[in-house]
Amino acid sequence: MKRILFIFCLLLLLVGCGAPHVRTDKAAAGLDEYPWVQVLEVEVDSTEQKGNHLRLNREFSDYASRRIRGVIEESGFYQLVDVELIEGPGALVVETHMNITYGSRARRYWVGFGAGKGSVRTVLAIRRAEDGTKLLQLASDSDLSVGAFGGSMDITIRENIDELIAELRRQLP
Repeated sequence: MKRILFIFCLLLLLVGCGAPHVRTDKAAAGLDEYPWVQVLEVEVDSTEQKGNHLRLNREFSDYASRRIRGVIEESGFYQLVDVELIEGPGALVVETHMNITYGSRARRYWVGFGAGKGSVRTVLAIRRAEDGTKLLQLASDSDLSVGAFGGSMDITIRENIDELIAELRRQLP
């Protein structure tokens, strides 16, 4: 019995964060009717606004933008374009917004039980360029409340983005 309890506690400390929960808020409709896609820069807001957090926000924006562009290129169906090249009814715009609370690693480590909790919510929307009509919206939520040495928000945020991208890959033609 002690061995089982020990293994359970060890797993709880090592895992630390819940799996990202991705949901489709608006199902894909007519995405195969558009040959061009513009991917806007990913907007990242965080509760914490210190220098290191602002640097991390830029890093995660770049990471998410690269992943989104990559999955669109991999689909082989779309051509990525810049804003000045979008004309007429044949283009889509991808907008992504991330809201991050980094929380406190020290509180997660020393106090636990949800103290210092970190979270991330990412919402990706694909709209028609001509009128802004939303054709697809995906949302991904993750949180980190415990973990070995306070857990890693960096890993949690990257897993959040990766799961969102995996769902986007399934939704594209």
